[in-house]
Amino acid sequence: SVSLSFIIGFYIVLVFLLGFILRETFEVTVLLAAGITTVLGIYGVPFIEKYFRRWTDKIFFKDKYDYSKAVYEISEVLNKNINLHALIEKMSQKLESILKVKFVEIIIPGYNLKYDRNNIFKPLGEGFSLNYFKIIKEKKLIILEHSDISYLFEQAKQKNDLKTIKNLKTASIYAKKYSIAIFAAIFVENELFGIITLGEKRSGDIFSNDDINLLKTVSHQAAVAIEKADLYEQVKSYSEELEEKVKKRTAEIKNLQEEQRQMMLEIAHSLQTPLTIIKGELNFLYNQIKDNKKIISLEKTVDRISKFIYDMLRIANFDANIKELKLNPLSLSELLLELIEGFEIITQDKEIKIISKIEPGVNIKGDKSSLDELVSNLVSNSVKYMKKEGERKIAIELKKERKQAVLKIIDTGIGIEKKFLPKLFNRFYRADSKKENRREGAGLGLAICERIARAHHGKIFVESEPDKGTIFTVILPLL
Repeated sequence: SVSLSFIIGFYIVLVFLLGFILRETFEVTVLLAAGITTVLGIYGVPFIEKYFRRWTDKIFFKDKYDYSKAVYEISEVLNKNINLHALIEKMSQKLESILKVKFVEIIIPGYNLKYDRNNIFKPLGEGFSLNYFKIIKEKKLIILEHSDISYLFEQAKQKNDLKTIKNLKTASIYAKKYSIAIFAAIFVENELFGIITLGEKRSGDIFSNDDINLLKTVSHQAAVAIEKADLYEQVKSYSEELEEKVKKRTAEIKNLQEEQRQMMLEIAHSLQTPLTIIKGELNFLYNQIKDNKKIISLEKTVDRISKFIYDMLRIANFDANIKELKLNPLSLSELLLELIEGFEIITQDKEIKIISKIEPGVNIKGDKSSLDELVSNLVSNSVKYMKKEGERKIAIELKKERKQAVLKIIDTGIGIEKKFLPKLFNRFYRADSKKENRREGAGLGLAICERIARAHHGKIFVESEPDKGTIFTVILPLL
């Protein structure tokens, strides 16, 4: 009314003003002035009305909201939250803020859950009307206002539906007791999943068509969002259960490994004692009977068994992390130069040439004895699998590359087929499938090398081709 009065007054003033000006200037009638005023009003009044509404709405329409913006804000809440409790809490707060109602409660019977007007989650109890639930479920009502009960009651009386009459009476009592003005149902796959209950508006206004449409939109979107949240809760619960089972199974495996390791230690210690005695007796016999080949052969066999036991214990300790290596600053360059002198003496009789290219000043943090074992194992492996004919050489290279020490052992041996390479560092794995290429060994040397590299926070790789040789690459972090 105020807007209309303002616009009519503006229109009349403009008509007389234009009529007065035009009559004196162009001698035209008031009718022409009215026409011009009408044209100006068509294009000008909407802007004036929009400006004026900003002030009047604050007084006369204090609970008004932008419907499109409200839908967007609620959709954002429903889409961004997958935790059921967070979803319910934020949806309730957003509805209360937009509709400016006294309270919003959300009830999920399947979870025995209620988010009450005090913003607290608690189990269902007093305040939840099962009768309302039955009515909404039976009649598939998306929206049920308290004021609709009278209409439903009359329908039930005409049909003499005593059960519905009873439910409506009880529901009406609950609604009055807890000041519930409207219910919005949340259906998931045609099943009533939950109910949103709203109190009266703080302004005392009734719910408008926009309010009802907004609640219907929220109801449909909430059904999808809650179903997604419900699925998330199921997956989360399953994941936690699975994680607990994995932890339990891992603990069992660790215990089993520890038992195996302990048994291996006991067996190893039990074997080492008689082997030491046998070794001593063989030395005594050898001194008594010089150059006896059988005694020499037996002594070598005892040494191989003793080495095998040592390697087994070494692997067991690495796998169980029983003894962590003490990594101290050392020069890998100097260590390799020392080792190469020994390698040259050993390989000279075998007619194998050692070629070295060692960059000076390559310093790392490491355990000297373990690195000695790593390099010796790799060179020993190259010697063991060297070709009988053709070029026979082993190259040892060390250089700095991208803050890493890169060590390469390159040989011209018999090589390894590509299919064997992925398993080469496994315990007891032997890659030589041909009988003529078989060498002595238990397949533990490379497994120990891999664990030593890993204990130094490094890696070991292998490249090889049959009849072309093998390249072992060890990468370690620089100091």
